[in-house]
Amino acid sequence: MKEKLEAILKCWNLAKECSLNNINFSGCCSSSHDQPSFDISGFSKSGHGSLTIIEEDGGWQVVLLTRYDKLYHIDSFGDISDAAFEWYLNYKDRSPFENPDPDWAAIWVKQGRLKEKKITTYEEVE
Repeated sequence: MKEKLEAILKCWNLAKECSLNNINFSGCCSSSHDQPSFDISGFSKSGHGSLTIIEEDGGWQVVLLTRYDKLYHIDSFGDISDAAFEWYLNYKDRSPFENPDPDWAAIWVKQGRLKEKKITTYEEVE
């Protein structure tokens, strides 16, 4: 039971860290379902990743489930960022996913994974 409570707390803390980094999420822990579930936005074609806990190999793990039942084991906010970046890289050459989610892009620029490129255009004044 203690291990499950620790996993629940870790999941909540990761959702809080998403919020502190301006990453949108929704979800909660309901009385009928005693496990947290947070949908974290910005996962390119996947749309979102669902952060929750599962029982695996006799213990409780925090995981992120994305489209096509892709499962990521999560230990830190960096792991969530890695998963979102993987989705961006896999779909950046397909419309309409050419540009990363702006909230994640700001984080990836700070992490040195992306660089910001600004294009200036001009138009006539009427």
